[in-house]
Amino acid sequence: MPDVRIAEAEDHPAVARALALGFHDDPVLSWAFPSGRRAEQLATFFGFLSREALVPIGATYLTDGGCAAWTPPYPDEWPPERGQAFGALMSGVCDDDEMARLGRLSAAMEAAHPPQPHWYLGLVAVEPAMQNRGIGSALMRASLVAVDEAHLAAYLESTNPRNVTLYERHGFEATGSIDVDDGPSLTAMWREPR
Repeated sequence: MPDVRIAEAEDHPAVARALALGFHDDPVLSWAFPSGRRAEQLATFFGFLSREALVPIGATYLTDGGCAAWTPPYPDEWPPERGQAFGALMSGVCDDDEMARLGRLSAAMEAAHPPQPHWYLGLVAVEPAMQNRGIGSALMRASLVAVDEAHLAAYLESTNPRNVTLYERHGFEATGSIDVDDGPSLTAMWREPR
């Protein structure tokens, strides 16, 4: 059984690495970043997110080769300057078409996001070399403890159809499809409070 713990400030590089490697061949992010620069783009994307949002929130679970990043209900709003810094950073590694794809993806996900209080599982990733070892399930089990202790629902968008069964095994049910303009579909999934 992998040792799963809450990521701390010094862990943000490990979180970024697990996410960048785990999402390299993801259908949605492969669409968003179709160039030969995907590894650099994902490292930049997840480096910023892990440092500025995922790890500071305190709900990112980490183990060797994988992580699960949750947002608790009612998190602090992202200051506008952080969003501007993120956009400027990404525009340094993305062309205009890729920036537009990211914008359409973000808008589609935001429009589908449920309004009621819930924990949001924004990202789960296992590095390719560590897959098929039960790490994804271990991350789900460990991280759902806090969700269940709060007796709140949970929500996620699956970017890869192969992962839907993993989430179903942990109590999530598909509630619909999120269609990105001129892009892929994601599976919206909801887990009732326990």
